Amino acid sequence: MQQFRTEVSVPESALKLSYHSRMLFMGSCFTEHIGKRLWDYKFRINLNPFGIVYNPLSIHQHIQLLLNNKQFSNSELFYHQDLWHSFQHHGRFSGPDPVQTTKRINDALAAAREDLLRSNWLVITLGSAWVYEHQATGQVVANNHKLPDTEFRRYMLDADKIADTLGTTLLQLRKHNAKLNVLLSVSPVRHLKDGAAGNQLSKATLIVAAHKIAAQADFIHYFPAYEIVMDDLRDYRFYNADMIHPSPVAIDYVWDKFQKAYIDRRVLPIMQQVEEIRMALSHRPFNADTDGHKGFLKRNLVKAMQLKAAYPEMDFEREIAYFKG
Repeated sequence: MQQFRTEVSVPESALKLSYHSRMLFMGSCFTEHIGKRLWDYKFRINLNPFGIVYNPLSIHQHIQLLLNNKQFSNSELFYHQDLWHSFQHHGRFSGPDPVQTTKRINDALAAAREDLLRSNWLVITLGSAWVYEHQATGQVVANNHKLPDTEFRRYMLDADKIADTLGTTLLQLRKHNAKLNVLLSVSPVRHLKDGAAGNQLSKATLIVAAHKIAAQADFIHYFPAYEIVMDDLRDYRFYNADMIHPSPVAIDYVWDKFQKAYIDRRVLPIMQQVEEIRMALSHRPFNADTDGHKGFLKRNLVKAMQLKAAYPEMDFEREIAYFKG
């Protein structure tokens, strides 16, 4: 029978993720989709400690900040539209009080620094080769926080620049954490501010750069998230109504490819148990005072407590509190 699609195959990795793994995810919003799945399944993961970041030069800078034990001060923030912001952080760190904003930033830095030096995996998803350079400081920013475009110079990085900066940083990082593996990917989220041609040029630049970086060392790998959506699914049915972000069905499909390639099959039954507990948490009875519902809570409390005992690193605090209640 004739084939009407080209499936992107992802070779099964010899290096597997398990519940004993520690992971740090950095990069675009697509990083959060895959990272959130692992988080929901109770893997040990630090997800975007600077918030969503699109360009590879900022990711390089952020790793350097972590390695250099950087602490932010209130003076490094700026005030705009009733909030205090950091050029190195996503808006989820912004706040009305500079002291509290700085504290949130530094608390996240401290946790990320420990995770970076102890993780088995650093997963980076590159979103765009376009960068914003703050003209007053000459600094490439991770987020412009909707400041006027006149305050920035916007330009595209080339593949060699990305490979030299981010690649060198990853090699340096490996000296601090000899067990670290790096997984690079390019986000399938489309950036259409510069039109379809500009988006494709940006994505092509990132793909070339990622392969150049992966060729530098055997601990750096490439996962074809962009290719799976664009060349395998290859249809607007797999995008949301904005035609920019992949749909839940597309994300499920990429997750399935990722899971089969990188997650240890021996933990799949445990993931199923976690999923059952998460589903139980979302259950809302017609009458909470029935013996049947109380038994339901008790059974799931036992399941959660047993998994917590077997895997102390799993966070079941919310679930246990609910089932006890």
